Amino acid sequence: MISYSKKSILVILSFIILPILLLSYSLLKEYYLIINSDLVLVYKSNGNGGIGDSNNFAYAINENYCEEISLGIAIGDYSLVKYLPKKSKKIDNVENINDYSVSLDNTKYITIYKNNKLIHKKQINSNYSNINFDGGFYINNN
Repeated sequence: MISYSKKSILVILSFIILPILLLSYSLLKEYYLIINSDLVLVYKSNGNGGIGDSNNFAYAINENYCEEISLGIAIGDYSLVKYLPKKSKKIDNVENINDYSVSLDNTKYITIYKNNKLIHKKQINSNYSNINFDGGFYINNN
């Protein structure tokens, strides 16, 4: 019979539990950002057009933050629906978003205005190029 010390059991358990906790934290943080956002916008980077060169990426946006998220965007905005509040409305055109105005400046920055006031200007990941709006959602949190 093999006997293990308490220290080795603790080390083994920490190698099992720590990754689970870190992944859970990351997923819950993104879920929190999504449900507390006013907008979730999904973009597609086509890269240089090669096979496997495209990426989907999204931003969860409200007055306090503009954070890139990855939860539920593996196939564009279709799989994101299950993470959204029921009062979310689909956006097909980035130009028509209630009080918000969103633009990509030379695909280097995403710039967000609310009621004609600049609230965010965030640099886009430099690995993204040939970017197109893929869809999004307006979330009425009032």
